[in-house]
Parts: sequence; C-alpha cells; structure tokens
Amino acid sequence: MKVFLSLKKLILMLCVFQVVLACSHSPQTMLFADLQYAYSQAIKDAEVVEINEIYRNLVAIVPSNDALRWNKDTGEVLVVTWTSWNGYDDHVGSSMKLSREVWVTVFPEVKAFCSEQHTTPTQLTLRLEQLLGLPPENGKTRFVEMWVDPDDLFRPAPDPEVSDHEAELDFPLSN
Repeated sequence: MKVFLSLKKLILMLCVFQVVLACSHSPQTMLFADLQYAYSQAIKDAEVVEINEIYRNLVAIVPSNDALRWNKDTGEVLVVTWTSWNGYDDHVGSSMKLSREVWVTVFPEVKAFCSEQHTTPTQLTLRLEQLLGLPPENGKTRFVEMWVDPDDLFRPAPDPEVSDHEAELDFPLSN
C-alpha cells in the first residue's frame, strides 16, 4: 500500500476543514454520558442485523465507478483512514506495508460529508465518529490518504465483497 499525502494536499485539506469549522453555527446539545449511552445502544442494535436494516447504496469499488479516484497505471483506488497514529508521517509519497488491517473509506466520501455539515468543530468530530461507527471522543486527529489495490479491501461483514452495493446478512455460498 502506498501512503499518499502531499504537503500541498494536507494544507488544502486543513484549509477546507477550517472553512467548514468556521461556518458552523449550532450549539452542542448532548452531554458526554448521553453520547456514550447512544453509542452503546447503537452497538447493541448492530449485534443483530435485520433484513430491513440492509443498506443497499454502499459504494461499489469497481473500476467503472467514476466517483472514485483511480490510479490508472496501477489499478489502485484512493482510500482514507482517520487516525491518531503518526507512523504514516515518515512515509508520505512512498510505499508502506501495513502490519495490520486498517479501517478505511473511499475518497471522497468523508470529504463530501464534512463539506455538507454546518456544525461546531466538536460537533463535526462527533458527526464523523458517528458516521464511521466510532465511540465519542476517540482521539482521532488526522486523515491519511492511501492508494490501495481493491483486492486488498473487504467489508467487515459475512458478505465481505466490495464490488457491489450491499452487504448481505449471510456468508456467500461457496462453489
């Protein structure tokens, strides 16, 4: 996997983030205890998935999806992870073999989400945590973009393929 985050793009991303933050208006309305409770309830609800809860508009990670950013030379797709780990910093612009699985989302999903929010910095962080299924106040501080072979991606579900628009409730039948 390649870690790709040029200084120019990092500065641009931070500027966009600051603009979003500067445009925020609403006050924070939930206490941390309420957020923790809401998060734990969401985790409990997610333990048992029902057929009517299947989301059928997941992003299909396929070369024909022009909404994604593809490296035409390598066939890799641009993904983003939200992290507090600074270990990527020394590898900007170079290849890096990761020692573990990393939760990612495809570019430009998070960027688009952030640009649509009109909240305070704290609320934007909370909304990102909710979007990505993270507990409140988890300490993520940076976004890192990576070029990844789509064959190395999977959905953390019984139906792990990333080339369609939904994750089924059951493991796929093997041939």
